[in-house]
Amino acid sequence: MRVLEHEIIKRFSPLPEAERYLKVLCKVVDGINSRSSQKLPAPRIPHLTARPKNPFIENLVDSLAKVRTWRAAIANNPAHKVRGDESTPEIPNLGLLFASAILHGGLADANLLIALGRALGEFPSSSVLLETRLAIRLSVSWQGESASEYRLWHPDPHTGTLISQVSAEKLPPVFLNPESNSQSDKAIRAEIWRQIERYFRAIRLPKPDRPTSLGMMLKAVRIDFQSRLPIVLANYSNRSLVSHSVPMHVMERLYRVSKSRTVTHSANITRTDSSDLISEQNQLFLDMDDLEPYWLQKLRRVFSTNRKPDDIHRQLANLGSPPDTPENCFGEFALHLVSTRSASGNILAPSTACSYLVMVVKRLGGRLGETSPATLLDDTLEDLYKEILQDADQEGSFRGLRRRISKSLREFHHFLVVKHQHSPINEREVLGIGKGLLPVDANLITWDEYERVMSVLPQTLTRLHPTLPAITELGKALQLIFMLSFKCGLRRMEVLMLTCADFAEHDPTELLVRPSDARRLKTKSSTRKLPLYALLDESDRDALRLWKASRMSGVESTISHEKFLFGIPEMGTDVITQDLVFPVIHEAMRSVTGDNSLHFHHLRHSFASWTFMRLMLADQCDITDILPLHPKTTAVLADSQSFRNRLYGRECMTRRHTYAVASLLGHSGPEISLEHYIHTCDILLSLVLSQDESQPQKKPVRIRSAQPRSTVYRWLSNGLEHVPYRMTRNRGLYAIKPIKSTSGTDPAHTSAEKNSTTITSDIFDQVWGMLFQHTFHGRQLDELCREIGISLEAGQRMLNKAIEISERRVARGKKGYQHRMMDMVFDRRDRTNITRIPCPEPPRTGHEKKIVSSLAEKLTPLMLQQPELCHKVLSYYLDNVWSSRGYVIFRDYLNFEAALDFLNFMEALGIKKSSMEIISFDPAERSSYVPKWRIMLGIPRNFPITKAPSNGKANVRAKKWLAMMPLFPSGDDLAVGESEKGSNAFRYLMVMGAIVLQAFSPLK
Repeated sequence: MRVLEHEIIKRFSPLPEAERYLKVLCKVVDGINSRSSQKLPAPRIPHLTARPKNPFIENLVDSLAKVRTWRAAIANNPAHKVRGDESTPEIPNLGLLFASAILHGGLADANLLIALGRALGEFPSSSVLLETRLAIRLSVSWQGESASEYRLWHPDPHTGTLISQVSAEKLPPVFLNPESNSQSDKAIRAEIWRQIERYFRAIRLPKPDRPTSLGMMLKAVRIDFQSRLPIVLANYSNRSLVSHSVPMHVMERLYRVSKSRTVTHSANITRTDSSDLISEQNQLFLDMDDLEPYWLQKLRRVFSTNRKPDDIHRQLANLGSPPDTPENCFGEFALHLVSTRSASGNILAPSTACSYLVMVVKRLGGRLGETSPATLLDDTLEDLYKEILQDADQEGSFRGLRRRISKSLREFHHFLVVKHQHSPINEREVLGIGKGLLPVDANLITWDEYERVMSVLPQTLTRLHPTLPAITELGKALQLIFMLSFKCGLRRMEVLMLTCADFAEHDPTELLVRPSDARRLKTKSSTRKLPLYALLDESDRDALRLWKASRMSGVESTISHEKFLFGIPEMGTDVITQDLVFPVIHEAMRSVTGDNSLHFHHLRHSFASWTFMRLMLADQCDITDILPLHPKTTAVLADSQSFRNRLYGRECMTRRHTYAVASLLGHSGPEISLEHYIHTCDILLSLVLSQDESQPQKKPVRIRSAQPRSTVYRWLSNGLEHVPYRMTRNRGLYAIKPIKSTSGTDPAHTSAEKNSTTITSDIFDQVWGMLFQHTFHGRQLDELCREIGISLEAGQRMLNKAIEISERRVARGKKGYQHRMMDMVFDRRDRTNITRIPCPEPPRTGHEKKIVSSLAEKLTPLMLQQPELCHKVLSYYLDNVWSSRGYVIFRDYLNFEAALDFLNFMEALGIKKSSMEIISFDPAERSSYVPKWRIMLGIPRNFPITKAPSNGKANVRAKKWLAMMPLFPSGDDLAVGESEKGSNAFRYLMVMGAIVLQAFSPLK
């Protein structure tokens, strides 16, 4: 038997294959022994063990020596122009540029170099000047998925000087390919190595000292960085960990710069925050019955005792519950899951519906207590969805769990849209449904902006709610809530549901974050104790003590510790409601910063980013002035060592800064904190590299600049990084200047104002949201116009146009409406009282949303470039589109100009005649009008013109009619039998285009 085992191992390879055959041998022998009296010897049970990873770095000394040799070769050799082939006749310093980016710039990963190659092909639109520094925007792929990570790379002065001399005409064609896929990435990587190899060969570096491959060079540099840099930054440079930078509009706000032209980024920057991993122990903790409300157990029993959907539907319909309660809302959700199609158009199995229900009740219902989610605003719901996806720990089967949570929340919001008239959400941005890394909504505010928001919060509350009782006390409560979230990183429900007992006011002052009946924390690691003695100033702690004392006064001692810390008796509720707190804080934050994308949860991002930066800077000898236009932030960063000593209780350097931040945030590990909350790794890596002894000195930078010596020395007086900044600026590629505030106006307010002629493709959704918020929720029009950056006059014109369109009746009978608008129930207690509001029905399915998104990108510039054509076509569309179908009717071939304009308009949107359906209303087999239409519109004879279906009635005038309608390819999420013509999406875009066109001077 042993001989047979060895023969199997020799014959079959690799070893996993031999292991499978040995297992078959065991089964064969077992089968023979069970049927025969003569027993064969039992073979040994095969077990393939994995070879343990070598804990020691191989060739450590040789790798460090080679990296030093490469750096010395770059520093000791003047700039070389490498002679190329016919396709690239002369490529100055391109190999030197990539070698310097690896050795000095901190790009120790092939995907980062590929992203740099693409950025060079887009230079200078891929770069930006911040104060006196050059920055490059990198859109990095992850596991084959393009644009998954966004980084703002700050090149070192040597690499930046080389980049500032790049021109697209002298780059290899492979860098100019805008498509990002595995083949193009492979070609760019090969070209990068070719250029590096040519450079080292051109400077006559001995062959034994040259890198043999790009992978070998990157591996050696990674080892060098691990010996020089803090390990978290070394891992950031080689992408062992991921951390997103803040998007470009945030950097422009932080540095108060204004560009002479708009620069768009190919990556999806507006990413939402995502979920952590969850451990098996925490999953068991979540499944405990004591975390379930009693009514969820009733719903569970309905699903467990019935197998047929009809029986489940009947029992759910008979469950009675009080209105406007969580029990009623989630009961309706359960009935919706088993009675209608899902958001993707599928019929859910009862087990799937039950899984979605339990997931939403535990994760959303547990946060709201006795508040029904159907009564919350859409912004509040979006923030709650984001928090839910961020609350799981970084353990276990992360991808599968997060996918189930996203699908459950998607179905729940689809239910709110259908049953409770809520607005649809962007599933990609809010729920992160898609491939690659999870989207991250990276944004933060500075300490200076924090102080200004604190000062305007009471005035903002008074302006929005002037008649509220106890408004002075409420203003103080909002300031404390804002302060705890910014300086302690508390989530919205963690701070709202604090009890008086959670605040230990005696020294050392601490704050307990723990579960209660009103707030269930989703993970064990979320239970934590925050050291307020280190996180808050003495004045902040005194303010909390005074507030707690006022809450405790006049209350019986037996129940005083159970009181909510932020409850105001005059308000009539145990705790301040979410719909009152967060809209006021959002308004104050956005009015101060001019950034309408800010949300309350970004305070948690700010806490994580600034705390991590302060701890990392505390270990640096020289703390540079990072944000000179924000003096308070500069002072806080300068006091980093004192902050570290207070937090740790000792004066010493440590490598546990990331774990400290993760602990303060309530995460089980630092991975999720770095990927989703900390957005300052790019700045820290640049600062640490600039202070490393391996950085080039002044002479190589001066030589590579190719500028007069006197000019370069004048630039060097302001710092080494000033050289690439001035070289890029002197090329005339940018006109970036700090915005000067006049008459006490904050420059952020100026940057928030949009030019009336500068619109983006999301203007249609923004205007739709403005109309919906004004007509349904009653928000002031001037406030909404200010949020989306248009004038009140333009907003009023768009509102009047929307009202006029919504009131149009069909020509025949005057009974029905010509255009589809939303029918809303203003009072949920009376479902029969339905009101039509001037908001076009938005796209519902994913297919319709894709159609609107793709066409909006082309309609937006068309409205700017050809407003007269857009006005004529959109006006004709409003007057002549059928209400029941998507046909646009043209009534006489003699007046063919309208049809010709429509065809030109559609072609400008990228829709050709071959992608349109053209219909004739002449029932005759050989129509005399169709050839005339063909001649007038240039339609070839072989193009099919279909006949309109007959309704059994003769209409002589309709014989001359011709109808057109665009066709769109079918989407994967279309329900069975759903039309492929995309009429709903196209109708929405055309009606919204007619409304948005009013933002310009109205055309007569």
